[in-house]
Amino acid sequence: MNQVHEWSFVLVSKSPLRIGTDDGDLLLDDNGRPFLPGTSWAGACRAYMTSIKESYQAMFGSQGTGGIQQASRLIFSDGVCVTPQPFEVRPRVHLDRATKTVHRAKFEQMTVAAGARFKVKLTLRTNDNSDKELVEIMLDALHRGIIRLGAYKSTGGGKVEIVDGQYICYDFGNREDLEAYVEQSKAYEPWSPKPRAWFDVLNLEISGKLASPLLIAGQYPHDSSKPDRSPIQSSYDGELRYIIPATSFKGSLRHQVARIIRSLSAVPGLEEHIFDGRIALEDIVLEEPKTKIYHRVAIHPIKGGYKDGALVEEETVSGHFATSLYLQYDDRSEKDRAAAAVLLFALRDLSAGRQTLGSGHGIGRGELRLSELKMSYADKSVTIDFEKRCVHDPGNWLTELQEALDRFVKEGEAG
Repeated sequence: MNQVHEWSFVLVSKSPLRIGTDDGDLLLDDNGRPFLPGTSWAGACRAYMTSIKESYQAMFGSQGTGGIQQASRLIFSDGVCVTPQPFEVRPRVHLDRATKTVHRAKFEQMTVAAGARFKVKLTLRTNDNSDKELVEIMLDALHRGIIRLGAYKSTGGGKVEIVDGQYICYDFGNREDLEAYVEQSKAYEPWSPKPRAWFDVLNLEISGKLASPLLIAGQYPHDSSKPDRSPIQSSYDGELRYIIPATSFKGSLRHQVARIIRSLSAVPGLEEHIFDGRIALEDIVLEEPKTKIYHRVAIHPIKGGYKDGALVEEETVSGHFATSLYLQYDDRSEKDRAAAAVLLFALRDLSAGRQTLGSGHGIGRGELRLSELKMSYADKSVTIDFEKRCVHDPGNWLTELQEALDRFVKEGEAG
């Protein structure tokens, strides 16, 4: 080891964060503050880097063969929340994938609300100059939300951003640096992640609005002066905002993807290829939200008739939004191309009202209207303008995706 590189920065959670104990509780320190173990973000970084290239695992150390261990060149510090941060509770249900019905009773999910700040340090000890570049790549992926922490990563959780970065390097071939390292007298320099082109991630940026009132209910109010059901809210930048939870958006998107695959009789496994850990969505924060209260008669879930005297007060929300999602992608993979094509068809169907969000689809609620969709990967890009009904596809990328899906359909029919 002849070089030591140190990065000191603050990780700011940009979405709900859940890092739990073995008993399923939220991990806290002795003072009741959220705690980020070094093992947690080290594991997330290692999993991502080795998914890019297996040889990158050497930087994180290994057990080796014949009992010979290889020490990690990286040291990830623990992080303790340095700001007072409220906790957030969301209602959720377990759905059965086969029947699309509730598999288990409703439960509550406790997370750390967005805005938590964790001060951490990353140290690299190496003899290889190229290791620093790999770490910079890893930190940029962490900063951009490609690497996520904790649980519920595919449904918006664990997205962090790097702020207040500092960097220092000690070269032990230099006597002054060696003395400065011993005395810890060398000053840090300002540092921030450098933007990079990502060749393993397909990025979809979507904008649109709610075409009809939406109700994805939050916690029961336990207050007679409030509506029986109100739209879910989440804390962002210290402010409660109306949202479309990533879990709801992912569920509707997956349902429509499955419907398309079944109608095409494509090769089995394409749905799982997309949603089993390859896609990452975010909570959709509604801009300029408007709420409205409706009074309805409660319907008996079994008989289908109304319940005598059971009047329900429901609050809905409308507004516009912009969001993005990532899909792990390799343009050389026929399966990845077909997956991207199906995903685009499903988003088109959502915009056309063929799949809704939340409750009350039978009375016209939860319809989306997309205004624009931008898809990019490496040097390829395509823009779909839903309002003007036009497509900008200079490289005929959509044709390539469609042809890949057609081949999957033919293989399914032949099978």
